[in-house]
Amino acid sequence: MKSCPTCQRTFPDNSPDACPYDGARLVGDAAPQQQYYAGGQQAPPYGAPGNQPPAPQWPPPPPAQNYGGYQQPGQYPPPQANPYAPKGRGGLSKAALLAGIVAVLAYGAAWIMAHTASVPTTMDEYNSLLMRIGIPALAGLVLGGVAIILGIITLALANKNPALSKAQGAIGLVLGAIPIILWTLNATQVASI
Repeated sequence: MKSCPTCQRTFPDNSPDACPYDGARLVGDAAPQQQYYAGGQQAPPYGAPGNQPPAPQWPPPPPAQNYGGYQQPGQYPPPQANPYAPKGRGGLSKAALLAGIVAVLAYGAAWIMAHTASVPTTMDEYNSLLMRIGIPALAGLVLGGVAIILGIITLALANKNPALSKAQGAIGLVLGAIPIILWTLNATQVASI
């Protein structure tokens, strides 16, 4: 019987000289037998001119397997993940899109309130109407500016960061521009009156 000194498995005598599991050289269990030459003489001492050690027979290397990060000699390790790489979220592009949508909705609500409200007759009604219309209109303008800025940043960084969506950034930029364009048109109409 032969045994592997590394994994302690045993193999029959006619098995190869290398362990198929870890590649270690197998060791025979039986004590070495004394060799006698013709005439009843003992073999010369090990290494003497008449008794040279056998040429080493190296087992073939085991198949390349990577258990626990061990690398075979002469191979490059696999590339490690970059801990600073984007995680695939793309929150900047989503924020640009969301800011654009909310800006259009807020300014649209202010526009609808302004066009459906009755004409104020007193100063208190005018102030009340101005507060009801002014707050969503101002929110639409501010969020429109935020959407434009985030959209521009998203479009500038989308080539370097694949997690960012160019489409979401562009849509957010366009939606953010709508309230600002409408406010500018309304302001020029009021100024021309």
